[in-house]
Amino acid sequence: MRLNFTCTHGRSERGKGCHGQRPKPKGKIVTLIVAMCMTGVVASLMFEGGTNTEAFLF
Repeated sequence: MRLNFTCTHGRSERGKGCHGQRPKPKGKIVTLIVAMCMTGVVASLMFEGGTNTEAFLF
């Protein structure tokens, strides 16, 4: 998940296109892995960066 959300779609009048640029993402990427059961959250793990096999099996 990125911590700096940017809209990827815009609105315009009917029949007209919406044109423009959006800022490039400059924020950190954070991964959140959560284990849940019927009673709620059992465990959670949050770390900076993307998920790979090594991080997921931690």
